[in-house]
This record gives sequence, structure tokens and C-alpha cells, in this order.
Amino acid sequence: MKNYIANRGGALLALLLTLVLALSFAGCKKASEKMDEAVYGGLDKVQNLSESEYGSAQEIVDLYSAKMEKQAKVLGKELKKEASARYQQDGTLAVLLKEKTGVLAKLYGKGSTEVSKYVLYTDGSDESATGYVDALYDAYTAATNILMDDYQEALKTVQ
Repeated sequence: MKNYIANRGGALLALLLTLVLALSFAGCKKASEKMDEAVYGGLDKVQNLSESEYGSAQEIVDLYSAKMEKQAKVLGKELKKEASARYQQDGTLAVLLKEKTGVLAKLYGKGSTEVSKYVLYTDGSDESATGYVDALYDAYTAATNILMDDYQEALKTVQ
């Protein structure tokens, strides 16, 4: 009887070890699959970044410069239209100007990101994005100057 229990206990132990090993291998397979997903997913993202809708970094600069200039004119008109009510509400137009300038800053940021991604992932040269980002900053400054002119006009009407 002791041999029967010992043999049965050994068999049970062997079965448990086999089960543990099988689960371990299954876990390794799942971990391996997850690692593959992460690696290939990362490669897909890089490949997507390298497929740009733009033909050049300069094209991006030109596009976002035009967007900022156009938006500055629209924002300037809005600022002048809203000036009286906002001045009565806030006692200043600075908050309104900050809101309108923030819209331009977002466009500048988006354009800078697009240029940087283009140069880094698509261009293929050792060229730096700095010159293009500087050109975008110049366009941003010009757009904010348009907005500042409208702000000065609006300020004269409310004071």
C-alpha cells in the first residue's frame, strides 16, 4: 500500500510539474507575442511618420505661415468686435489678446512639429529643422504683429 501511495504521489507530482512547465511555456509565448507586437507596432509608427503628405519642409513652412497670417486677420476682427463687451467684463483687453494669441501659438507649435517630423523621418538628409522652425517663428511674430495692431485699435475704442 505504501508503494501504491508513493507511486501515486510521484505521478501526481510529475503531473503537477508538467502542468507548471506547460503554463510557463504558454506564458513565455504570450510574452514573446506581446514583445513582437510592441516592436512591430513601434516600427509601424515610424513607417507612418516617414510617409509625409508634404513634399518638403519649406512647403510646411509656407503652409503654416499662410495659415497663421490668415488666422491673425480673422482673430483681429474678432478681437475688435468683442473688445467692448470684454473690456466691460474684465476691465482690460489683455485676457482677450492672450486668448487670440494662444490660437496663433498653437498653429506655430503644430507647424513646428510637422517640420521636425518631416526633417527627422522623411527628408533623409542630415539637415536640421532649426532653420525651418526659425522661419515659422518669424511668421508667428508677423502674425502676432497683425493681431497687436488690431488690439491697439480696439484699445483706443474702449478707453
